[in-house]
Amino acid sequence: MPSSKKSVSLGQLRVGIFVLLSIAVLIFLVLNASGDINPFSRKLHLRARFGDANGLREGSEVRLAGVRVGKVEKIILLPPSDVPNAPRVEAVMTVDGTIDGQPANQRIRSDSTAQQGSPSLLGNEMLINITPGTAVGQPVAENAILPQTSLNA
Repeated sequence: MPSSKKSVSLGQLRVGIFVLLSIAVLIFLVLNASGDINPFSRKLHLRARFGDANGLREGSEVRLAGVRVGKVEKIILLPPSDVPNAPRVEAVMTVDGTIDGQPANQRIRSDSTAQQGSPSLLGNEMLINITPGTAVGQPVAENAILPQTSLNA
């Protein structure tokens, strides 16, 4: 009886490995070009609390002085409070670890503030705009809560 085992030649093995490596490189390039996933870049996680989400959602843009630097990772509903006008939602943001060649915490400082805004006049999407800090402020720490400024400020 003939054996039912199939042998794989060295040439077929090389082609298979080449195809798998090509697919892996293609996936990496697509994810890296989209800006959402870059395994080589560090991220800074920050938080901001607001009275209302106002259409803010996971994936919304985070900007520093109008320049896109990150995104909202999640929106958390805060527990009820006895304090009037207390924040009701917390936005957890992921910001690029390096902004224009400087560490993000050198640009975002303890005196930076977070404000909800709209990228267009239609206002159907919301974003968070962070004001740059001053030299007086300390570098912001991981998971720091940025103070909010009102929409009318």
